[in-house]
Amino acid sequence: LLCPSLTYSFDFFATFKNGKKGDYIVLSLNKTYTCLSIFDKSQNRLVIEEITHLQSKVTSEEAKNKFENLKDIASHTLFEIDLESKECLICFDLIKGHFLNPKSIDPILLRLFQLEFKPMKKDERRKVGVLDISATIDNRPIWNPTYHFNGSITKGHTCEGFRAIIPQDIQFIGGKFFEIYLDPLLKDFCFPVWLQIADGAQSFKMIPLDMGKGFKSQVSILPRPLPYFSNHFKVSTLIEIEIETTYPIDSHRFFYYQQKPLEIFTAIVEKVEKISGNRFKIYLKKPPQKNEEYHLYTTSELDKNMLVEAIQVLKIIE
Repeated sequence: LLCPSLTYSFDFFATFKNGKKGDYIVLSLNKTYTCLSIFDKSQNRLVIEEITHLQSKVTSEEAKNKFENLKDIASHTLFEIDLESKECLICFDLIKGHFLNPKSIDPILLRLFQLEFKPMKKDERRKVGVLDISATIDNRPIWNPTYHFNGSITKGHTCEGFRAIIPQDIQFIGGKFFEIYLDPLLKDFCFPVWLQIADGAQSFKMIPLDMGKGFKSQVSILPRPLPYFSNHFKVSTLIEIEIETTYPIDSHRFFYYQQKPLEIFTAIVEKVEKISGNRFKIYLKKPPQKNEEYHLYTTSELDKNMLVEAIQVLKIIE
């Protein structure tokens, strides 16, 4: 969506489909300084890196300089999002070193993806200057945000304003307006230049401190949860394996490791069939021997040289 001013509604999520790896924004938010960046993006997946500093521990200038070197951070999380369903598939806490249940978290970015933003009318936009109470028409100039991009201040740009109603089930801010401002000159940038939650005279601002391109993450790869084998049994001369996994699989990414002898066999998958959701059937070309134990591996999407082992050992029985 490159020209939101020409549309009746604005799909905030669509901008992330056009975003680039390294796009970032630093926000002052809820007593923290938070950096959101695109860690990685493929045709169907988006990985967001979130790093936070406590405002009680660092100044805003210190925070901006410490995000890339990860000093004194309060939290550090990677989220993988499905670009079609808008659902969080993987959430990994890099400080604690373990996976979080995607259904138990509620990152604000995912909430924004679900909202329907509509262009703000002129009388809904914030104005600059003192209101003349005797005037029949408010002719004050419309306010446009001043923002920093890659450390340099940007002002005087005419921005597009959009707002959406926040669902009532969101604690404290349900029913309020969420407003975002986009600079049409930044067509290939996915983050708003300004965003806030507004409710009449009261306003809660998430103040952007900086944004831009080329954020250099100190993380090399998003860890992957291991596939879970829910069922496996013999079918004719093939082995049918039913698995549950949080990411796509195909015949080119599967290996198996035979316990005796210690060898890795590649290209042993005949075909892969999707059952439903994240459940698949894997048909092996070479039927294993009875009572042999096998360890199945799959290569990582982000690092083709990294093997991820399944949780369970596959043991073939009659």
